[in-house]
Amino acid sequence: MNLLFDTNIIINIVRSVDTLGITQFLNPTNLSTYISVVSEGEINSIALQNNWGVNRLNFWKKFLINQP
Repeated sequence: MNLLFDTNIIINIVRSVDTLGITQFLNPTNLSTYISVVSEGEINSIALQNNWGVNRLNFWKKFLINQP
């Protein structure tokens, strides 16, 4: 089984202080996770509109790269 994270889930992960805790809660058995191209575009748009800082943008990029 695989997981497809929707935009709102990813945003909550990126904005969270405890990202590891959230990801372990959502995916305790380390299943493959996926993000749709639409979600990626939505998050990039939200990041621009809300002036995300360097740390949050870097985390988002790292999070995105680690997806299959």
